[in-house]
Amino acid sequence: MKTRLLAFLPLLTLSGLVTGAAAQDFNGDQRTDLVVGVPHEDVGAVANAGAVNVYYADPSGHISTAGAQVWDQSVPGLGELAEAGDQFGAAVAWGDMNGDGYDDLAIGVPYEDTGNRYFGKPDAGLVHVLFGSLGGLTAGGALRYTEANYWSAEVEAGDCFGFSLAMGDVFDQGYQGLADLVVGAPFEDIDGVIDAGAVFTFPSPFAPSSWYPQMWSQGNGLLSGSPPGAYDRFGWTLALAEYSPFLPWLAIGIPFEDVNGRADAGAVQILYYDTALKALNTGGQQFWTQDSSGILDTAEVGDNFGYSLATGYWLYDSSYFNGRDLAVGVPGEDVGSAADAGAVSMIYYAEAYGRLDWYANQFVSQAMSGMPDPAEAGDAFGTAVAQARELSGFTDLLVVGIPGEGIGSASAAGAVILLHAGSTGIRTANSSFLHQDSTGLLDAAEANDRFGTTLYGGIYFDGFLAAVGVPLEDVNGISDAGAVQVLYGGSSNEFWHQDVAGAPDACEAADDFGLGLPPG
Repeated sequence: MKTRLLAFLPLLTLSGLVTGAAAQDFNGDQRTDLVVGVPHEDVGAVANAGAVNVYYADPSGHISTAGAQVWDQSVPGLGELAEAGDQFGAAVAWGDMNGDGYDDLAIGVPYEDTGNRYFGKPDAGLVHVLFGSLGGLTAGGALRYTEANYWSAEVEAGDCFGFSLAMGDVFDQGYQGLADLVVGAPFEDIDGVIDAGAVFTFPSPFAPSSWYPQMWSQGNGLLSGSPPGAYDRFGWTLALAEYSPFLPWLAIGIPFEDVNGRADAGAVQILYYDTALKALNTGGQQFWTQDSSGILDTAEVGDNFGYSLATGYWLYDSSYFNGRDLAVGVPGEDVGSAADAGAVSMIYYAEAYGRLDWYANQFVSQAMSGMPDPAEAGDAFGTAVAQARELSGFTDLLVVGIPGEGIGSASAAGAVILLHAGSTGIRTANSSFLHQDSTGLLDAAEANDRFGTTLYGGIYFDGFLAAVGVPLEDVNGISDAGAVQVLYGGSSNEFWHQDVAGAPDACEAADDFGLGLPPG
């Protein structure tokens, strides 16, 4: 019986500007590659050191084992050692940092101890950046970030720098499309307030002009939404929108924020791009909760509004959720009498105001008319959210993970739902409710698989439609080895794990393969 909980694990979300290149393309072949974080992978005898598996697309656009890679901190060139409990791969993000046309990969190691044995900082955390090339990812020239890369930050024990990640153009307003790095440290203490949390933005080191890193927190006098609170964990999740014409905004999840005395109701902070500063700034900033004016529903204890975040790929069309809008997961939301059934709050962009606005927001749950499955206690709808795009029909999809969903007699087997976005917002018509007993999906729904714990939304034109993490999947009798279901549509879906023939690693108990997917 699987009993390990996946609460309080990072569910990262990022967004990429679509300009003809595939999302997550590390070898420049215009096809979407697949990155899978395995943060509980043992490296040799080193427990939970963590690893990242990279699978490249074949000429048909399907994921293949040809050229597949396994990365961990024992790989020469990374400048570190694989150590117990580091959890390399707990967070991953992609973007072209050096402007060479190949996507690069940022890998979070939030429980890395920094310093030496005399002045060590346990669980301070760090981030590696690997560079793409014609032959795929390489350790040549790899970058290494800690909080020390921000000029005035003190590297401290327990900050977990690298717990969340995003990459995108937040400093240089589109110059050569260089991606910058955004790093969450949600366990950072702020002005003596424990685990208040912080977020850092680092400009691409390849930019021709100089920008300075930025540090954001609720206690530095910059953010107007709320003062820092103990265990708020500001920066738990990140979502970076880069809608045309290169005017990004950053959403920061604070799912354990207390709202009007209600513990862990949750909040989201928005920072917008300043065209004069050419960086994120506090002008026009927003602080969203379920008690914000116009937002549907109300803030309640344990809702965890902001536990997951997603923005869309930008391609100009008339649908909602196309790169300017924000999906906010609220997995602890009670729906009717169903405790923790979960919901998603959609906050849409207002062209007239040049920012997110409440005027057309939606409250999406399984209680909506036309949903293919009802809201039930413990479903945790909204634990993960992502955007996917079917380019053949220019259709935007909201993909929602429901890892607590029971399938038949299999409790917490998990499911996902694909909802279409139209000119009036998210709609339930023609939605798809998928689980491991669904026709065309591989394997079978089993108790506590937690299918849908993590999500990555793709573009069904040069790659897959979505990848669904099943981190507690038993594989070949190996408990919680983990798997990823890759959805192409129809009967061509694929089921990936570390025992797939030709894969460069092997399944082991409690690896949790698929826990580190980069949603987007």
